[in-house]
Amino acid sequence: MLTLVALPTVWLLNRESGDGSESNASTDTVADTTAPPVESTPPTENDASSPVTDDPMALDESIYLSGDGTEQPDIVVDVAVPAAEEGEVVSAQATFSSNFTDAGLCVGGPGEIETVLTVTNVNNNRSTDCTVVSGSGIIEPEPGMIVLERSAYLQIADVSDAPVPVEIRR
Repeated sequence: MLTLVALPTVWLLNRESGDGSESNASTDTVADTTAPPVESTPPTENDASSPVTDDPMALDESIYLSGDGTEQPDIVVDVAVPAAEEGEVVSAQATFSSNFTDAGLCVGGPGEIETVLTVTNVNNNRSTDCTVVSGSGIIEPEPGMIVLERSAYLQIADVSDAPVPVEIRR
């Protein structure tokens, strides 16, 4: 509401001055173009009067890197990969089920009933142990699949990621 009243009032007051003559902002001040141009020299690093800038686009000269970008770095990075444990390692897919009666159980994989397996998520290297039980017709995993009890699965991955690639060790 204030804008509806204030803007027209300011416009009318600025349109005509108190003596009746119109003011024109373009004729109030005119730049003097007869002055000679100022010679500019690029600032040097030792020049105390040069402004300091962090803008990389303010450089006066282009910077070109040498080489074609295919050179290999002199640094060799050592990646820490845990050594494989003793025993058989089987690659599989892991998923979960809420139909288990106890925590830490699993169905499928290379082990016999009551065998404790270590299941390691290949994507994030998290692992959990589970005890192989019989699916009893309720849980029948496909070949190459291991079904973990939900809380055991949450130790290696989020349920929204299922199934995940795993390595199974006895």
